[in-house]
Amino acid sequence: MKILAAMEIADCDFEHMDMDVLVGALLKLKLWDSHHHNLNMQGKRSFLDDLRADGIEAIKKYEAEIESENESFAEERLILRIYQNELGLWLGRLFCGEAEIGQCGVYGSADEVRTAARQSGILCDSIEIFQKDA
Repeated sequence: MKILAAMEIADCDFEHMDMDVLVGALLKLKLWDSHHHNLNMQGKRSFLDDLRADGIEAIKKYEAEIESENESFAEERLILRIYQNELGLWLGRLFCGEAEIGQCGVYGSADEVRTAARQSGILCDSIEIFQKDA
């Protein structure tokens, strides 16, 4: 599949990626699609255009399969819960509804966790901040 070839070009270890990292990578591909659309409107073309198009098609197919398997998927909210542990450090846990789907590293503040999530392409419906690790 060409999307896997594109990930290999980007030096991604996709076989050992956590689900949250893979979802972040797919979201970045969607953002890249918007940027590429602007380039194409200017008459510019990249040698990765075919890889991008196949990647976006694969993402749309994957999203459609997930939604058809679980109709409530679209109703589930994506929530980033940020916790402060006993050492005063902050970590994030990503939930889809009540199911935990990923975690992010340890940071010095809740804002750093929020920023790291945004930079990785994770767009949450809500963010909840807790003082103690649950």
